Amino acid sequence: MSRHCRGKRVLGFGVIWWSIATILTPVAAKLGLPYLLVVRAFMGVGEGVAMPAMNNILSKRVHVQERSRSLTLVYNGMYLGSVTGLTIFSTG
Repeated sequence: MSRHCRGKRVLGFGVIWWSIATILTPVAAKLGLPYLLVVRAFMGVGEGVAMPAMNNILSKRVHVQERSRSLTLVYNGMYLGSVTGLTIFSTG
């Protein structure tokens, strides 16, 4: 595998991994706390590769002078998305 596509593959793996863990979370919660903890740990593994993979992708695709700005946009977008989603869906 070329060095150019490693970040994309790792990020893709992470997204699939944590999506499966997210889908399994309600089932695990019904089965009991130990199952829920295991599924949440699996979710953390999938999410844990996201930032390093994004850094790798941006380092390969974004010009040196624009990297700081692109990282700022990516990371702020992640946090803003979380806050927005929680705000919209937790009020009911």
